Amino acid sequence: MSWPEFIASLVQSLAWPVIVVVLSLVFRKTIMRIVTDAVNGRHLKKAKLGPIDLEWATLDEARANALASDPETAEEIPGAISENEQSSDLLSLAEVHPSAAIMLASQQLEGALLQSVRSQRHDLPRYAGIMTLATAALRGGIISGEVADLVKSLSKVRNQVAHAQGLDTQEITPARAADYVATTRFVIETLQRHMPKDAGDDPHSGQAGE
Repeated sequence: MSWPEFIASLVQSLAWPVIVVVLSLVFRKTIMRIVTDAVNGRHLKKAKLGPIDLEWATLDEARANALASDPETAEEIPGAISENEQSSDLLSLAEVHPSAAIMLASQQLEGALLQSVRSQRHDLPRYAGIMTLATAALRGGIISGEVADLVKSLSKVRNQVAHAQGLDTQEITPARAADYVATTRFVIETLQRHMPKDAGDDPHSGQAGE
C-alpha cells in the first residue's frame, strides 16, 4: 500500500469516530438531558403530571417513608380515625367537598403541631406557620426527619389545593382528600405520643401558616 493510499484509508477509518465526536459536542446539552431523563425515568413521568399530581407524588413517597419509620403508629390509624369525631366528619366531607376537607385537615394538623411544640416550651416566632412548626418539632426531637418531611409535603399539597383553579381542581378527588385526612391523622397521633399528658386533648385549631 502506497503512502497516499494509507492516508486515504486512515481518513476513511476515522471518519465516523470524528463525526460522532463532532455531533456529541454540538448536541451535548440535548444528549445530557436525554441521558439524565433516562436514568431518572420518573422525571419523564412527572412532566406529564399537573401541579397537584406532582405534589401528590411527592407526598406518597414522603408518607411511605414516614409510615416505615413508625409502623406501630401506622397500624393504629384506622382505629384512631374511627374513634375521632373530627376525622370521621372530615372523611364524610371529603366525599362531597374534597378541597374543604383537605384545608380543614391541614388546619387541625397545624393546631396539633403548635400545641405539641409549645408543650415542650420551644421558642417560636410570633407568627409560626406549619413549615416553621415542623422544623421546631424536628429540632426538639418531637418528630423524626421522615415525619417532618411528610408535614412539609402535606403543606405543599394544601397550598396547591388552596390555589387550584379550572382543570387543576379535577386532580382533587374524594379519594385523595380521604387519603390526606388519614395522613394528617397519622402525624397528629405521632405528635400525641410525645406530648405531656397535661398538655390537653387533641387540638383541632391552628394558625393559617406557610
